[in-house]
Amino acid sequence: MALSNSPQALRNKMLGMILKDAREAAHLKIRDAAQSIGMTSSMLSALESGRRSITLPELESLAYTYDVPIRHFLYNAQFLSAEKRETIDLNRLVSIRQKMISTKLRQLRAEGNLHLGDLAKKAGLTVRRIKAYENGVRPIPLSDLESIASALGVEADSFLEYHGPVGEWELNRESDDQFQKLPSDIRRFAAQPLHEPFLRLAMKLSELPAGRLRDIAEGILDITL
Repeated sequence: MALSNSPQALRNKMLGMILKDAREAAHLKIRDAAQSIGMTSSMLSALESGRRSITLPELESLAYTYDVPIRHFLYNAQFLSAEKRETIDLNRLVSIRQKMISTKLRQLRAEGNLHLGDLAKKAGLTVRRIKAYENGVRPIPLSDLESIASALGVEADSFLEYHGPVGEWELNRESDDQFQKLPSDIRRFAAQPLHEPFLRLAMKLSELPAGRLRDIAEGILDITL
């Protein structure tokens, strides 16, 4: 349990407020939201109040339930959508994702050639706790995962999974978000079905090396002049 004045405790409280706001924006009662991911109402209430640390798999499942991008909780961004999504077994997904994150944690530490003691010191955690996380003995609170990620020199979102229903949903939401940030004239152009060939041509051109693009541009100039 993180100390009440520790960075982890403050992060838990901030996340709790964002979680509650997202749930209320989704017009879900705490009981219904908790049941959707196999959690008790008291557990979700503890997350929203910051009394309990959330794990990344739990956050991913709640984000999916609330239809809010995961990065909204990591970086407090704003995003809205009315897409309909498939029903998946989120309770089982949490268990699978916990194991995947434990495995990736071990891999990243090995790639960084870090001993458990070194990682523990950098992350401000005990060796025993990190070992339990790596072995999948206990779920990893997001606040601890962020500390470990920082100690490993990676972002917390490097532990996100972009395969499967939640991962594909997150990629689609990110793509939608980036599209909405484009200038309105570009969005209108891209939205026209007749313009699809031009967009595909642009995609192919973007894959060409600079020298090849220069040759193409010079060839076009020779034709038009």
